[in-house]
Amino acid sequence: MAEQDADAQDSDSPTEFGNRLAESLNETFWLPEIERRGGPAAVGPLSKALAVFEPGKPLVTLLNDEVQLVGRAMARRPIEAGEAVTTDDIGEFTEVFPLNVAPDAGWACMAVFPDGSAVVSFDFRRNRGTALERLDRAGEFVVAARRSLQDQHPGPALASAHAAAELAVTAISITMEAERPKAGRGRNSHAKKQGWLADWTRLGNAPSEFSHILGRLGQLRSSALYAEGAVDADPQECEALIAGVELMIDHARVAVGDIRTAPPLLGGTSQWDGN
Repeated sequence: MAEQDADAQDSDSPTEFGNRLAESLNETFWLPEIERRGGPAAVGPLSKALAVFEPGKPLVTLLNDEVQLVGRAMARRPIEAGEAVTTDDIGEFTEVFPLNVAPDAGWACMAVFPDGSAVVSFDFRRNRGTALERLDRAGEFVVAARRSLQDQHPGPALASAHAAAELAVTAISITMEAERPKAGRGRNSHAKKQGWLADWTRLGNAPSEFSHILGRLGQLRSSALYAEGAVDADPQECEALIAGVELMIDHARVAVGDIRTAPPLLGGTSQWDGN
């Protein structure tokens, strides 16, 4: 059993993963583009590469000087501000990402160093710019919910909280879609959002309480929004639900990530030994 565990650990080592990832990106993106341009003789040695997949648009693959990358690396020694830095001073890269990529686009990139080693980085999330706009609007609904609750209007408060919660769910889910989010009647139903969140939490991606919060707000929606009966929630429950929605939005912001960095779930950076 110990030998099997050691083998499993070795097969999952960062270098092994990086090699497999580099090979996959090479076969999927770089080699087909090099061949399309006339082969290695026409392209020259590959130093940088970037594949951009933006929803609703064809794949774009850029090579060498067409690519602008930014990287962060660990220093191998203490470096003072303004001091000259050489390649010998640069250790493992902790972050590499492309410049001038559309906010809604996913991407994968690669950079080769003079010693033949390389770093590969990827962020397969799409629609991130749109997702962040949804989260901004969700925050506005939470503000409206709190104001309504302060004015002792629980119906509008809960209706606003429900809208905010669904926007938080949508913000995460659309980053995993290859196409742009549908508008108008093409949007997912309330039940589908609830089902998606239930699956998301069941897989351990978020606290299970989030699913309960959205479910409870859904139960209260008819009375809160359409005045179909009395709102069956006291001020304490309303406050707890709104506070829970705020946590959902915070979670969604972490999951969606910043425009310029790769989030932990579907993005990452890996060292590659060049072989």
